[in-house]
Amino acid sequence: MDRVTGFLYWVIDDGMVSTLAGIQERGVTPEMLGPTGEKALQFIYDYVGEYGRVPAKMIFCEKNPTLLLTDEPPAPLEYYCKEILRHALEKELNTGLDKIDELLTVNPYEALATLETVLYDIRKKQLGTARVVGIAKLAKEAEAFYEKMKKGEKGVLTPWGTVNEATGGFWPQDLVLIVGHSSVGKCVDATTEIVDPVTGIPHSIEEVCRDTSLQQVLTWGKESGVHSVPITMKVDTGRKECLQVTLSSGRSIVVTPEHPFLTPEGWVRADALSLGVTLGLPDKLPFPQQPISLPLAEIDLLAVLLADGTYTGNHVGFTKADPSIVTLCQEAASSFGAKVVYRSRCDYDFVANLPRNPIRTLLAKHGMGRTKSKHKIIPDAIYSLPKELLARFLAVFWMCDGHVTKRGALELTLASERMVRQHQHLLLRFGIQSRVVYKKALCAGAAFDAWRLCVYVRGNSQFLKEIPLWGEKRLRLEAGVVGKEERETIGMPCVSEAFRDTLREQITAKQLLGMRLASVSRNLGWDCKFYFEQLFAVGTKGRQIHLSRFKELCRVFGLTEQYAWLWGSDLFWDPIVSIRSAGERKIYDLSVLPTHCFIANDIVVHNTWMLLLMLIHAYRTGKKVLVVTTEMSQVRIIIRTLAMYLGLPFGTLRKGKLNDTQEAEFYEGVALLSVAENRFWVVGGDFDFKIDSLALAIEEVKPDIVGVDGAYLLKTSGKDRFDQAATAFNELKRMAKFKNVPILASMQFNREAKKGAIASVQMQNIAMTDVASWNADLCLALHQDEDMKKDKRMVMRWLKARDTFIPDMEINWDIENGNFEELLSEEEVATQAEQAATDGAPALDLTEDAELPF
Repeated sequence: MDRVTGFLYWVIDDGMVSTLAGIQERGVTPEMLGPTGEKALQFIYDYVGEYGRVPAKMIFCEKNPTLLLTDEPPAPLEYYCKEILRHALEKELNTGLDKIDELLTVNPYEALATLETVLYDIRKKQLGTARVVGIAKLAKEAEAFYEKMKKGEKGVLTPWGTVNEATGGFWPQDLVLIVGHSSVGKCVDATTEIVDPVTGIPHSIEEVCRDTSLQQVLTWGKESGVHSVPITMKVDTGRKECLQVTLSSGRSIVVTPEHPFLTPEGWVRADALSLGVTLGLPDKLPFPQQPISLPLAEIDLLAVLLADGTYTGNHVGFTKADPSIVTLCQEAASSFGAKVVYRSRCDYDFVANLPRNPIRTLLAKHGMGRTKSKHKIIPDAIYSLPKELLARFLAVFWMCDGHVTKRGALELTLASERMVRQHQHLLLRFGIQSRVVYKKALCAGAAFDAWRLCVYVRGNSQFLKEIPLWGEKRLRLEAGVVGKEERETIGMPCVSEAFRDTLREQITAKQLLGMRLASVSRNLGWDCKFYFEQLFAVGTKGRQIHLSRFKELCRVFGLTEQYAWLWGSDLFWDPIVSIRSAGERKIYDLSVLPTHCFIANDIVVHNTWMLLLMLIHAYRTGKKVLVVTTEMSQVRIIIRTLAMYLGLPFGTLRKGKLNDTQEAEFYEGVALLSVAENRFWVVGGDFDFKIDSLALAIEEVKPDIVGVDGAYLLKTSGKDRFDQAATAFNELKRMAKFKNVPILASMQFNREAKKGAIASVQMQNIAMTDVASWNADLCLALHQDEDMKKDKRMVMRWLKARDTFIPDMEINWDIENGNFEELLSEEEVATQAEQAATDGAPALDLTEDAELPF
């Protein structure tokens, strides 16, 4: 839904505005909508003038007005009526349509009025009654509401007296929007490589942030896998202390401690990771959107010169005993007006009877000056090649400098670390995974630093299929592929004990319904019985999953929809081998919607406290709470909850480093909660959480308040991510109304909301869709500049509050110490304390020991 359509939804508002004066009273002017919107609004004015009421929203917003109202009336109106007519005919409702064609030529407005009647019949057939309520009943409900207020009854209270005084708390049917700045927590080192999906060329993130022509990035989504999206914001975040995370494949990345990584159990901060945890990497990268071809001779010469070439001195040549490579170079050189001349042993030169050697000119064209082996790099042009030509480049390079062992293992050892890692990246375009390790190499009796790339055996068959080697190397590779498979656990996810326990509980529950592990054994072709423990690899402490077994288990027990993303989302799971301090670094960040992650150094990297704060306070006051998160696992969300609820430092709790006193408080709190009444329910870690699933969860728990973290990621219908986000908030509003429960939903600002400028914190700067704020009864914005961040303060600006006014508030924002109290004068403190006593609600105090309200 676009801005104009959504605004007109608000104008019409289901017929609540019944006159032209009513529209004008709302302050709606054509200028507010621009040229297209002006025509759209004029259409409403004309319709009101003709019929004394606004057109039905179902009709007017059925199609996009930016497409319909492009010409002067009546042509757009005729087109519009025909579209509505087609819609009605598709539903096989022909009643009242026989005179439409005639009416269109005589009075198109009358035609539209007739169509309104037809669509009313459609709505009645689909929905039954209109659920209208007479004034007699509503008047009694208003009286009952007043009596509740008179007795001091409140809704779900917040931790802040100013808000409670203004609103009386959050009431059933309220949709409360919490908006914060985007691009928080994905900061990476300035040298981190980001691939431009258009050209395929990698750039440092610093270059991406400075170059306005670079506007796309590779991202990952659970359903869509690896794909390209626009960059919504580029952020220079200054200098910060960083961590370096290194993986078993040899890849590494330098990030800030709060930077999230994708694990099998959701997104986890860098400083909360531990050795052995597997991170999600792209299993395959796309080829460039706009590839650029090079002549085959040019590709062959570049491959040979990079692999075995010498061009640091006055001559340009190569060293190779393989006659097929010599012949290849002779044929390629001739197309440049040069020839190959034998020099000594296995050494050859490129020579030409020209003022300048054309092969030297070729090297200069690609930025390949007089470079030593350890400084060689693959030029940008190779990254932009289409699939067939890149395969040719890699084949020639590997025929020169690659090695295929007698057992069929693929290896490449080079003095240039940069070029080895470039090969690792380029192989990913063919879905070939590899590992890079340092080694001490020998040449003519002298030791030198080198790096070895080893293709995982699981990629050998793909290498054979995609990279056209020839001769003895191809024969060895073919022999190595036949009948040989790598250990299944390479690239498979490791999971925690909590994951295992949850899975075991699911299997046990379904066994009670008649599902049997014997079916898994039979489908796998096993003669023996299948046990739960056989899902996990031997020697990995029962943590690494055998995916073929896991997939079959999920199929038999109906768990495929929940877990399929672990094996079907273009991911390769790589274990962490090192996490160390990287010191202070210059860092940058990218904001990417709607996935909130981008691929850097070939690793998937990611982009709730306020929501949790309100929900915990509701729990403290005796309310039943349901929290839904589309981005975190259940364990992660509950760790944050416990830190805040028990008043423990989040950072040390997350790292397992509480002191003795704090640890005792933690265990005591967990013990008490484990026997307490269940009033705090969590749905987390489900990337496919649908709006219908939320309705079922509300029906099951019957909460007093619902919190939805990442509401715009709820799975809904729509032609694109913006339309889906709009649908999500329309559905949340509907659900709040019909389930009679307040819903708190989190959202982000777009790039127009500047972090240092509070004036830019406005509803029109909310990301993805304006529908979120239009549907909201209350809209809370969070803002923090650099000075406030240092002082651990936050501004709460209420952008929208129906029937009341809430002034800007400043609160403490000390996550580590759990202090989120409102910053008040002494007089205000006394007033609010008195009001809290009257309300009978405990004040928010997470820093002092207090009796827990179980």
